[in-house]
Amino acid sequence: MRTNLKPNQLKKLFLLILLFISGISCQKDDGNSPSPEPTPEPTLVEEKIYEGEVSLQTQIDVENFGAEEYTVITGELYIGSDNTDISDLSSLETLRKVEGSIYILKTTAENLKGLHNLDTINMDLHINNNHQLSNLEGLESLKYIDANFNLSYNDNLENLEGLSEVSSVHTFYIQGNKSLTSLSGMEAIKKAIYYGSVYNNESLSDLCGMKNAYQNREEEDMEWTIDKNLYNPTPEEIISGVCKN
Repeated sequence: MRTNLKPNQLKKLFLLILLFISGISCQKDDGNSPSPEPTPEPTLVEEKIYEGEVSLQTQIDVENFGAEEYTVITGELYIGSDNTDISDLSSLETLRKVEGSIYILKTTAENLKGLHNLDTINMDLHINNNHQLSNLEGLESLKYIDANFNLSYNDNLENLEGLSEVSSVHTFYIQGNKSLTSLSGMEAIKKAIYYGSVYNNESLSDLCGMKNAYQNREEEDMEWTIDKNLYNPTPEEIISGVCKN
């Protein structure tokens, strides 16, 4: 059979047929293809602020306060007291910021798990007389101690593992921790602005963890205290790497 269509007309007809076939194919795909998954919304942590000072003297106090799921405390936080039964801080896991100081005193906690979301302390951190505490595990998120760090008379403390994100403090006092053998974990503290004291830790023979803090001190003329430990290198020896025995 002969056709009277010209070449350009044949070309147009061919293109129309292709478009028609493509349209049918798309309709079939649309009918069979699963609908796309919706993009999940980002999870937002709602801030819940406690105004004022918090004093947790018993394990029940810790658990009751933790159940409120506060993320910020605007005042001081006291954990522990004389004759406290506090042994577990896991209920405090929502806490992210304390605008005052934190005092962890005379608990029987073996670690600080439960404070693992805490990243900011606007004042001091005092960890004193916690005789079952063996390390600082639980402080891995802590980045800012905006004043002083005091770690004293924790009889079972062996090292400072857990302080891996804290980069500077104003002063630090590490004293009377009779099982402390190493300042390992303190390496991230690259600056102690005013003063440092490592005193009367009778088993302490490795002070290499404080090298960065001493080397980058702001008050270069201020004497630091390194005395009555098992090993007492001079500041110059610490900087040169002769920092453990």
